[in-house]
Amino acid sequence: MYARPMMLAGIPVADRYVLELAGKLRDAGYDHTAERLETAQEHQAKLLGLSIEDREVIPSVLDDPPQQLCELRAVLLQEHEWRRSEGL
Repeated sequence: MYARPMMLAGIPVADRYVLELAGKLRDAGYDHTAERLETAQEHQAKLLGLSIEDREVIPSVLDDPPQQLCELRAVLLQEHEWRRSEGL
């Protein structure tokens, strides 16, 4: 059976990479965000709304991301730059 990817920031991310991302977050001490991803994956969530905090910490653990996470990193960095430019 084919598992649908989870949508994170509008980007489809396969289960394997959701768990890889959660592991990187946990290794960096971002346990809350890691747990949210793991729980959503366990419940086979199709979509996970990321908080501003989640959106800020995820790129910090993706300095050299696998190709499947490059688009997610790019989108989150672009959002961060927009928030900064708008003073948010």
